[in-house]
Amino acid sequence: MKNVSFIKSPEEVQHFINVMNESRETQEGLSLVWETDLQILKKIIPPPLVPSGPLVMANICYLNESDIGKDYYEGILLVPVMYNNQPFAYYLGMTIAGKSDMPVFLGREQGGFPKKNTEGLSILRNGDYIKVSIKRHGIRFFEAEAKIGNFNHPNADKIYENYKVDTEIPGNGVNFKYDLDYLDNTVGFTRVKLVYSATTTIYHSIEKAHITKIKLTPSQDDPWAELKVLQPLGAIYYKCDVVMYPAKTLLRLNPNKYAPYLFAGWDSSVLGQVYRNFKAT
Repeated sequence: MKNVSFIKSPEEVQHFINVMNESRETQEGLSLVWETDLQILKKIIPPPLVPSGPLVMANICYLNESDIGKDYYEGILLVPVMYNNQPFAYYLGMTIAGKSDMPVFLGREQGGFPKKNTEGLSILRNGDYIKVSIKRHGIRFFEAEAKIGNFNHPNADKIYENYKVDTEIPGNGVNFKYDLDYLDNTVGFTRVKLVYSATTTIYHSIEKAHITKIKLTPSQDDPWAELKVLQPLGAIYYKCDVVMYPAKTLLRLNPNKYAPYLFAGWDSSVLGQVYRNFKAT
């Protein structure tokens, strides 16, 4: 049996540092894109980030061969944004399902990703038909179905035009990082900053798909339904390898001004909105 002590060896510490500097995993799942109300995005997206358009993306995927341990599932809600004329993906929601909480802790602490555990995330593919869903606290707040084939709208060709097989594709995700600390006789957000996390993705297969259903159910803990679907644009079913790099600071921010934007990774119970959801199974 390897080291079972609370005190870790220098080699173990170095391994952790190596993984934080560059970690790898494989993914398989469904990526969807739809148009929403641009005014809603302008309300939700904090300056100096600017929405690239009325676009929302969701990725529902299975991850394995990860450097951080056991296989797991992930549901992601993101909005393409611009900062200093550079494209980024701004993460509004990330849900993790599986038998390990390491992806949640590492994602939040290292990159500021708003990750939370969920009790139900499913990906079903039967031939050309794909069905995905996410459930938290008894609410199935995201459901979608797609069929392999043509996109719903020609705009999806432009959105996915850089997704090429066997090509290294760079990406940048942008999030908030902060400390919860004691300052000026009170506890609150301190050292708030906007950070970006670079990735390199190599797709091994990409299949275009036609979205046949997107259902967003209101949930006060996971308010994905706020980004209502005005027009499904299309989806892809993909398999890829992803390399992730550590977060770097873009901008330091005023904690009081940005506090309302810092709760993507928290449930409404911490805001005093405690509720009950009883259900027989």
